[in-house]
Amino acid sequence: MSNRIVGNYYHLQKQIGSGSFATLYEGEDIRDGTKIAIKLEPLNSSYPQLNFESKLYTLFSGSFQVPRMHLFTKESRENAMVIDLLGPSLEDLFNLCGQQLTIKTVLMLTDQMINAVQFIHEKSFIHNDIKPDNFLMGLGSNKNQVYIIDFGLSKKYRDPTSHKHLPYEEGRSLTGTPRYASINALNGIRQSRRDDMESLGYVWLYLLRGSLPWMGINARNTDQKYSMIMEAKAGISPEDLCAGYPKEFVEYFKDVRNLKYDEEPHYAKYRQLFRDAFIRYGYKFDYNYDWLDSRGRLIMQKTPRKFPIFVRDPPSPKKSENHGPVPTKLQMYKKISEEAKRYEEIPTYVSEDEEKGSETPTLMSSDSDAPETYEAVVSDSKNKTFDGSSDSETSSDNIVKVIPANFSGSTDEWKKEPKYTPRRQPFKMPKVDQTIPRWMFTN
Repeated sequence: MSNRIVGNYYHLQKQIGSGSFATLYEGEDIRDGTKIAIKLEPLNSSYPQLNFESKLYTLFSGSFQVPRMHLFTKESRENAMVIDLLGPSLEDLFNLCGQQLTIKTVLMLTDQMINAVQFIHEKSFIHNDIKPDNFLMGLGSNKNQVYIIDFGLSKKYRDPTSHKHLPYEEGRSLTGTPRYASINALNGIRQSRRDDMESLGYVWLYLLRGSLPWMGINARNTDQKYSMIMEAKAGISPEDLCAGYPKEFVEYFKDVRNLKYDEEPHYAKYRQLFRDAFIRYGYKFDYNYDWLDSRGRLIMQKTPRKFPIFVRDPPSPKKSENHGPVPTKLQMYKKISEEAKRYEEIPTYVSEDEEKGSETPTLMSSDSDAPETYEAVVSDSKNKTFDGSSDSETSSDNIVKVIPANFSGSTDEWKKEPKYTPRRQPFKMPKVDQTIPRWMFTN
């Protein structure tokens, strides 16, 4: 165990993760023993991101789905950021559960994930790297809460004051993970809110199916691989992609793929879609995720499912009767060019970073204006941590409340729908349980 102290108060302990540009450690606040996470990045990094990311954590501090940043400081050889310690990622839990999650678990996740992405968008940024690794569960009393992390690739999509959208642009390099990237992003179009939402859909299907049709594509180079992934995504219809799963996923993909470049996604509509599916399936919202045992504890190894899940792989895009042949790249660009004409005369906002060709927008005028050490003030609450402590050790005022205080609905507002039997499910669906969490009545 290291004896290193970061920022005077944070004891650096064991390494718990690493990436291309930074290393993540578990640590402890020596003042009160609170467990925290410490992210370290070399000062001579080729692509420094931690200073920028720390500013976004400060900007996003109003959300209970973004971990609190306690400190950012420049050490002798590294940049250091201290944030709340969270639990495993959805990718970790997906692997723990045998690389496939049940429909119930995914539907319980959709609402919180949409909320998290919507919050980022309302702050005039897009995440730009939506994937299971960047959604984490909480610890202790917050173990049912979904958090969104890793804003190193996030970009501004509009001016925060005037809300003027950045101009439509083609020929840009891909930012993000190709497996979950949108069709437009793979085609080199500047990303906007619609791309985050399309990526969310691919994440849910990955968790449900256990894989995606374009995984495992081999190519001679990166450009060819991106092109092949794009053609695979564009050549498969939502009906084929979501075959065997709730029809709401088909509706979701049809909607987000038809969004215009600067159009606001229909967040409330998407939430309601999946809430309706949850009720129709007769599920009870008990936070009994696949990775928890009967006592609500994390399972230590994969366990057999209570019910089998039959997944029919979509037919080959080239033989799809619903969607026709796979469009060529030229055909895709013709479609893109038609959309581009809409934005030729639109007044545009271009930040200083965009004029200089920078891929990283700033929240301050320059790095020299930012203090080398600063703390994020997000709450008057002193003990708002997610350290895995028992409920008795956490003040009730500091526990994240999922149910809105201004809720005024009732279960009578829900209309009963005919029983729906999912395709190829061999077991009898349970009756609709009207014990629905109150937050589901709000948009």
